[in-house]
Amino acid sequence: MEIEDAKANLTSTVKDILCKAKESNKNFEQSPSRTSNANTLIIEEDSKDFKTAIENGGEVIRLNKEDSKSSGENDSFYDEVFYDVIPEEAFVVTEANAPSVEPEFRTALPVQRNKNKISFWVMLKDMIGKDLTKMSLPVYFNEPAGLLQRTAEAFENDYLLEKADKEKDPYLRLAYVAAFNASQYNGCLGRDMKPFNPLLGETFEYVTGSYKYFSEQVSHHPPISACHCESNNYIVYFNTRVTNKFWGNCIEFRPLGRMNIHLKTINEDYVINRPSINGQNIIFGKLYLDLSGESVAENIKTGDKCIIKFHTKGWSESSLGNMDGYVISKTGEKILKIEGKWCNSITAKNLRTGDIIPIWKKFPLPRDWENYYCFTTHALQLNYLPERLRKVLPYTDTRFRPDQRAYENGDIKLATQEKARLEERQRATRREMEKKKITYKPVYFTLSINPVTNDHDYIFNGKYWIDRGSSNWNHLQDIYGIKR
Repeated sequence: MEIEDAKANLTSTVKDILCKAKESNKNFEQSPSRTSNANTLIIEEDSKDFKTAIENGGEVIRLNKEDSKSSGENDSFYDEVFYDVIPEEAFVVTEANAPSVEPEFRTALPVQRNKNKISFWVMLKDMIGKDLTKMSLPVYFNEPAGLLQRTAEAFENDYLLEKADKEKDPYLRLAYVAAFNASQYNGCLGRDMKPFNPLLGETFEYVTGSYKYFSEQVSHHPPISACHCESNNYIVYFNTRVTNKFWGNCIEFRPLGRMNIHLKTINEDYVINRPSINGQNIIFGKLYLDLSGESVAENIKTGDKCIIKFHTKGWSESSLGNMDGYVISKTGEKILKIEGKWCNSITAKNLRTGDIIPIWKKFPLPRDWENYYCFTTHALQLNYLPERLRKVLPYTDTRFRPDQRAYENGDIKLATQEKARLEERQRATRREMEKKKITYKPVYFTLSINPVTNDHDYIFNGKYWIDRGSSNWNHLQDIYGIKR
């Protein structure tokens, strides 16, 4: 009986999300020239995703493509990408994920955020009488997510890279790559809290049916996280080193490293300069995140570029997220005009034919998302720690971080205590290393010359997945003091 109830509830939930997705998509017109399978991939019953679910011993709840098409051709946009937002395990109801057992994915956090507004002046009050050289922001300025997890949010729209890898038109291919870069910031919408700063040696992995993501905090001064993500279609790697500048009521974070993308099928490399992220109204007004500056995505093989300008918000709220630019051939001809909002949708206009091509549209937000730190459905999964992950993750994974876990569970007092303990533990480790003249070396990344760009870059050595396969974590530091 429980199984049948679970199936009914799950089917209702899934269809409810799809209906919201399709409703929000009604005004997002597709060009008649782009409604073919080149842009839409309906997951059919004989597809790999369904076969995998069946082989795992479950009964698949199918969302028939005939049902999804009944409300119009535009619905096909979500038919493809919806399956990447909710893991395929969500569509399988067995004894293992019946209501009495931990679900494999979640739709909310354990506790809603504290709605009490904390001002900059409260922070200054908390700093009175303290050693500012050892001062960090109070825990109530954080959201229950670490920086390594925030970085993983970029792959919510990884299907854009899969499309790029299959696209025969080199200019449209570049548009998909540039849209992937822009769309990674859509999760900034409404986010007004900072992530937890990673400890040196902290790691994070996120594995889905389509890709494997891994990151490691490779440097503390300056703070740098190295990231690597791979699927059957692409490899993406980059680091998070930034420079920041305070502009009175705004703080600007300007990325120093470039994002590298390799598309496997067509064997092409792309390099992207990313835009600046600005925290607006730091002292006065309502805090929000915005983008500014120019972002250039370049196809190394062909020399074609996509140059996009990100416009800061004006007086009108509707101006938030505006961006525009062009895909330009190596000869300087403008081929596609890119327009849209990084927080909503992006289109490309073919300047030769006049066709409007939909490139990307933001996924529907979870129910009560504002009460859960404005997390997207994808972001909600990143700190989730079901039993199946506890058994395989290293003790350096962000999900085991005790201050962040306590904060997610609503225990602010414990989170504050644990945050102070971890920071002091890290300082003690650094003093000991300095005393012994030991230089920290990352475990899973190597600082070397990037063969594509000749930049100094952190290159993934692949050893993490080998260690994971053998559950061999003994060589990792016990950064949280929780080694099992």
